[in-house]
Amino acid sequence: MPQSLSHNQAGPAAKDHIASGDDGGRLTPGFRDAISGDTPEAGFAAAAELLVADAVKARATDIHLDPRKDTMAVRLRIDGVLYDALDLPKPRGLHVLRHLQVSAGIDAATKPDVHDGHAAVSLGDRKVNLRVASIPSVLGDKLSIRVLDPGRTPFRLEELGLDRAGEEQLRTWVRQAVGMLLVTGPTGSGKTTTLYALLNELARENRNIITLEDPVELTLGSINQVQIDQSNSPSNISFAGGLTRVLRHDPDVIAVGEVRDAETAEIAIDAALSGHILLSSLNARDAAGAVSLLRNLGVKDYQIVAALRVLISQRTFRLLCDSCRSNRPPSGAERAWIEENHLETPDRVFDAPGCDRCLGTGYRGLTAAFELWNIDENGHDLLLDHADEKSLRAHLREIGVRSIRDNALAKARAGKVSLADVACLR
Repeated sequence: MPQSLSHNQAGPAAKDHIASGDDGGRLTPGFRDAISGDTPEAGFAAAAELLVADAVKARATDIHLDPRKDTMAVRLRIDGVLYDALDLPKPRGLHVLRHLQVSAGIDAATKPDVHDGHAAVSLGDRKVNLRVASIPSVLGDKLSIRVLDPGRTPFRLEELGLDRAGEEQLRTWVRQAVGMLLVTGPTGSGKTTTLYALLNELARENRNIITLEDPVELTLGSINQVQIDQSNSPSNISFAGGLTRVLRHDPDVIAVGEVRDAETAEIAIDAALSGHILLSSLNARDAAGAVSLLRNLGVKDYQIVAALRVLISQRTFRLLCDSCRSNRPPSGAERAWIEENHLETPDRVFDAPGCDRCLGTGYRGLTAAFELWNIDENGHDLLLDHADEKSLRAHLREIGVRSIRDNALAKARAGKVSLADVACLR
């Protein structure tokens, strides 16, 4: 749900008035000033670039232009949360939207339809890529822009949020570089970031690395990235079809963006069993859930045992702003939740009221909490016995693998994330 940075929500915008959804256009000051007043036609191009510049400065991953009856709502997603930025008068908003569409090669004016495109904006010595998606709604075109800023995304293992033991376990796997590694979690849990960090580690050796992605988020040096095309065109490349073709290119390492179907799962398992290093992701709740999903896709238990080496499960959490972070005794509601979950009550809990550095949100940046399973012989025995999810989870706790929640609670005790965010984990 969109959140305003101010507790005082702005009222409906007048037809010729720009309303600031975040207490004065705090997220988009350059764009707000450029779009105010009598903006000439040529000025909308500059305003659109300033919108991107403001979004990058605010560390936004996505820009949304949403049509309303009389206005165009501009919203930014920052640290996983959607914030209202500005409400533009509809005509001005349409000028900005059309310019962004044209910049991305989208001709929505002559052919209203679902469109995708790409654009790039130079901000000083930085080049920011934009993945633009346009879709017609009953109130006009809606635009969603993914901001791909290579200078901002952490693609190193030490920046992901792993504890020391977890980082060393992954580095050990990278050095051994054998079999299949799967990263699991829901959409938005940081799976692609983790895969990219692992690929960068693997690329330090002289290896032929090929990825299959839908979409390619960011280009990585010395890695061959292939864009998957899920359309019905004769030249399309699916995950399964692309994986078959990649095997003809003498790869050492193959990364498949996601295992979505039985055919892709079968080919991926075969590739791992034939001596290739294979990385991929699954939309599963945790490590035990990933095993169930593989089984549902037709992978046999003996194939899982033979191919799979590491299962990583993860969730992202917002980092508390270190400029305004403070601590206090836990509230009654927090104590009740802690007792209900049979946890040790901490003396202090952390939160952040918001400041200029975090734009009043109380958060700045993201981290992740992990569950990391290096499958050993005992795990193999359980898998061959067709152990269910409950038994697998019990085994992980017995051998000392921390759950995502336990990992997140450790971050909350250290003051990195809020206890409220951990309590929302499902």
